Amino acid sequence: SVGQVHRATLNGGHSVVIKVLRSEIEPMVRQDMEVLAGLAQLAEHVEAFAIWRPTEMIRQLAPMITREIDFGREKQNLKHFGEMFESSGFDLMIPKPCEILCTQRVLVMDELCGTPLSDFLENLSEQPEPITLKKDFSETLANVYLAMLFDEAFFHADPHPGNLIVMDDGRLGILDFG
Repeated sequence: SVGQVHRATLNGGHSVVIKVLRSEIEPMVRQDMEVLAGLAQLAEHVEAFAIWRPTEMIRQLAPMITREIDFGREKQNLKHFGEMFESSGFDLMIPKPCEILCTQRVLVMDELCGTPLSDFLENLSEQPEPITLKKDFSETLANVYLAMLFDEAFFHADPHPGNLIVMDDGRLGILDFG
């Protein structure tokens, strides 16, 4: 992980999550990209790898990796997704950034309280009307991602179980927009 995540409470009592970029991550990423670039140049001389154009692949990958260590970009993504789904009618929650407290190295956002979707589904039989709940969450998730892909052409690209939560109020929450 490029950052550490901490829970906090602002002076007014608002619960937030603070994501702090690890201090050593930027030089590590630069060094890793230099190593990858060198390996790609070597791979260009191996017939089995040359077809994949490894140098070009690393050239395209480098800016994407660099964006991962800019929390200003994640803040913009949070805002964009929040605006995208604000009046969508989906039972969905996207954390809002606390803009005044955010920098490229620190991201402060609303804390979403809930259970990781994988844990929720694992314990679904303990819930009242488990089949209805599973169907509702499946439909919401599918509709949200279809809207992202086909309506907005802008999507959350990391939908693993830790980034999808069932909020305490029953809505679906999506985390990690880096």
